[in-house]
Amino acid sequence: MCHEPIRDESLNQALVAIIGCGITLVIFLVRILFQIFQNGRGLQGDDYSIIAAMALTLSISCISPFADLNGVGRDIWTLTPEMIESAFFFFFVGEPIYFVAQGLVKISILLFMLRIFPKQDMRKLIYGVCGIIVAYTIAFFFATLFQCQPISFLWKQLDSNFPGKCNDIHLQAWIAAGINIVLDIVVIVLPIKSLWNLQASLPKKITAISMFSLGAAVTVISIIRLQSLIMFSKSVNFTWEGRKAGSWSLIELYVAIICTCLPALRIMIMAIGARWFGWNNSMATRYGASSGYGTTSRLGISHRSVKSASTTTMLNNCGRGSDFIRLTDVEAGGHAHNGKVPPSPSTTTLGGEGDSEKTMATHNQIHVTRQVVVSCMNSGRK
Repeated sequence: MCHEPIRDESLNQALVAIIGCGITLVIFLVRILFQIFQNGRGLQGDDYSIIAAMALTLSISCISPFADLNGVGRDIWTLTPEMIESAFFFFFVGEPIYFVAQGLVKISILLFMLRIFPKQDMRKLIYGVCGIIVAYTIAFFFATLFQCQPISFLWKQLDSNFPGKCNDIHLQAWIAAGINIVLDIVVIVLPIKSLWNLQASLPKKITAISMFSLGAAVTVISIIRLQSLIMFSKSVNFTWEGRKAGSWSLIELYVAIICTCLPALRIMIMAIGARWFGWNNSMATRYGASSGYGTTSRLGISHRSVKSASTTTMLNNCGRGSDFIRLTDVEAGGHAHNGKVPPSPSTTTLGGEGDSEKTMATHNQIHVTRQVVVSCMNSGRK
């Protein structure tokens, strides 16, 4: 030990926290502000879940520099007993927060799925996975909180006069990381079948599946983090090896939150493009600036198909942040009054109130027998 070089990488984890948290916070705020002020639909359950996850991630990011100041990133034999005790304490504080933040990110993704998948079988699966994640989060939160008896023994264990005992902390961390990776894969795979079965073109299906598969990056980081935990368990120099596990835990949370925000950011970019840069309506609709009719998704893919028989369909003013497309039946020779087309007495309602079209329904498809005018309804705009 005496001839070992003095190593100091205590700033590494702090830089990860400052830079990573800064980027994540900007993307998160853009998403939330767009939902509140531009999209017009207000905050939903998935938004509130990611807000809570971001708040917890901010708290861990603030703890990280204090851990670095107390020896994380330096060799343990260069530290005072007080610094080692403080480093143990900050590790303990960060662990339960990490588990809750991680669970909330997954729940946010699942709540987003609930808003776009209408089939009951799919929704039951989503609820089931959500329940498993909630159980996993609660179980490991308390397992981590009470991994030592008394709790304070975790950071005072170097004091020979302080009695106590701990569980196998490393085994517990490996099990938690392994289950976390499995749950990540389940959340990624869950919507693929439903997305593939949508009535949409192949490019749209691939685009939608790709958006939901961004979480694969988080899974890769989780695997790297697990490897760092294994290295951490094999070393007595925990303050030196701990910097890697701590940094990868932070990166995992940052990337997870960013991936969760990307679908909303994509919608925002296309909506802004349609409004300010004149991107055509078909492009805006294709990439999610507006929703479809009937049961639709924020990705702009409809779960219902329309087959037209000698009809003309007109798309008006879509891609300006509208929430749905209105289908209105136009009688032959009929005229619109003041830009509004009165519905026929014999119509079939689709989507929201006042949305109608004259149809002949067969199974899961709609065969349109009259001319259809497609226009967008925007809240607060006529």
